[in-house]
Amino acid sequence: MSVPEDWTFNRDKWILSELQKISEPSSLYMDNGYSDFGDYMSPKASACHNIELGIITAYFQPYPSPWGPPLILCRMQLPVGGDTQPTAYAAIFGTSYVGHTAGIHRLELGTIKETLCTFPSTLDINGWNRLRLSWWYSYDYWNNPSTAIKGEISLPPFTDWITLGIGYSPFNLGKGASINRVGLGQRAVPGYPGRIFIDDCLISKYVGS
Repeated sequence: MSVPEDWTFNRDKWILSELQKISEPSSLYMDNGYSDFGDYMSPKASACHNIELGIITAYFQPYPSPWGPPLILCRMQLPVGGDTQPTAYAAIFGTSYVGHTAGIHRLELGTIKETLCTFPSTLDINGWNRLRLSWWYSYDYWNNPSTAIKGEISLPPFTDWITLGIGYSPFNLGKGASINRVGLGQRAVPGYPGRIFIDDCLISKYVGS
């Protein structure tokens, strides 16, 4: 992971850890401790302030607790320093142990307002998962202009990608906006602590069609 000074955090519940990592010298470890939404971080770099169409890839390991499902955010309508309950599209990557809807959702101030698609429970809670979220403009099943958002997973040896689901949003949150930030972290499950390791995040503008 890059140094924490390159990121903003919605809560001060993280450390750099050498216990589990993909790359030297460490990963980032989050412990949400029963928070109401969860924990996420967002890059400070100005190039990441308005990613209207993009791709974000990172490694997540929810061990030693399965109660913090990995979370990736896009089209987040918050300026730097405004990291509270996000209005954004959110991909929640769940497990069979979590009573939580894994899939792609539209959030308003941290609350799920619309579920665009659901994911199968394919997460490895005892090892690293490489997760990817991509979003671009397309059309939904009724030919409405929409934002398409795809969630994918890659398991060791991390050579192949499996599509978990694609959601379509005619709402087009953030279209044409000057702020469309991204984030990653873990979604809280009410009543359970969440703990997760994150490493090797890659963020880029979407270049597909």
